[in-house]
Amino acid sequence: MEIDLEKIREMAAQRREENAHFKLSLKTIPTRQIDEMVGQLNNEISDAIDCTACGNCCKQLEPPVDEQEQERLASLKKLDVTSFKEKFIGEEAGTQIQFLKCQPCIFLQANRCGIYEHRPASCADYPHLYQPNFKYRWKSIMANYALCPIVFNVVEQLKQKLNYTKTTE
Repeated sequence: MEIDLEKIREMAAQRREENAHFKLSLKTIPTRQIDEMVGQLNNEISDAIDCTACGNCCKQLEPPVDEQEQERLASLKKLDVTSFKEKFIGEEAGTQIQFLKCQPCIFLQANRCGIYEHRPASCADYPHLYQPNFKYRWKSIMANYALCPIVFNVVEQLKQKLNYTKTTE
C-alpha cells in the first residue's frame, strides 16, 4: 500500500495513459459489480490509512459549502455571515457553486479538522468512493487519485482484483 504523497503524484502522472485504458476496460463490467468491489476496497483501505497523518485533502481542496454550512462555519469563526463570505467563500463562475476558498483549509490544525463534528458535508463524504456509479465519475476519481492515498490504493487494487493488464496499441 502506497501512502507517500510524492510517490503517489509521480505514479499518477506516469499512469495517466494506463488509467485511461483501465477506464475503457470498466465499460464491460456491470456498474453494480464495480461499485461493490470499490466499496469493499474502500472499507479495507480506509481502515488501514490514517487520514490525520496526511490531511492532503484539507491542504489541496476547496469544498463546496451551502448556505447553512456557511452560517455554521461563520459562527465557529465568530464572524457574521457577510464577513465570513467576503473573507472565505468563493463562487464558481457559471454554476454559482460556493466553496471554501482557502488552501489549506482555515480549520485544519496539524492534519486534523478542528471542526470535525461540524465539518461541511463534502468533507465528511470525502473521498466519495462509496457513492454509486464509480466508473461514470472517472474524471473526479482521477483528480483524487493523485491527491488521496485511499483513492490511489483503491484504484490500484481494483486493477489487481480485475486482473487488469494494460494493452498496448
